[in-house]
Amino acid sequence: MTINQVVSAVSDIVKAAREAAASAASRTYGAEREYSIALNSALPEGWYKVEHKDTGAVAELVHAEKKLYFKALHDKHPAGKYPNPSVPWGRVRKYAQEEATGVTESANEGGGAGDGDGEEGDVNARHTRSLTLRMTEELTTLWKAGRKAEKDGTIQSREAESLTHIGAALQAMGLDLASL
Repeated sequence: MTINQVVSAVSDIVKAAREAAASAASRTYGAEREYSIALNSALPEGWYKVEHKDTGAVAELVHAEKKLYFKALHDKHPAGKYPNPSVPWGRVRKYAQEEATGVTESANEGGGAGDGDGEEGDVNARHTRSLTLRMTEELTTLWKAGRKAEKDGTIQSREAESLTHIGAALQAMGLDLASL
């Protein structure tokens, strides 16, 4: 075999591997984007800001989902253990924030012509929220206020009846009332 034949054979192997890697990366990117959109619809607004040491109802939901995602990554990995599941989780969180705010990382780096007060971004974030996310957030807020009034003994009968319907609406959205 001549040197040119070896280089050609290696080049073909590298080309095939490059194409396979690019194809896998594009599938991963699309899947992570879709996952982030689904999480934005299912979890409360700003879930992507939850850090690993955070506590509270939203943090518990996010940590539970993160745990399930890590388990899925480990289960699907050929070696049985994904090397660093925090990396894809970080990308999912970044994509979710971009989706929710309508601002990509590259747009943030550009500086922009704004005065830096963030009002324009806040307005855009309100318009890009999905109906599912909005309903989840607002019903959750009402649910928590009603439950607090129940515990305090200040809830009126009409409010208590409304709270029953709010709970049913949250369950219809796929939320577990015990976790709120």
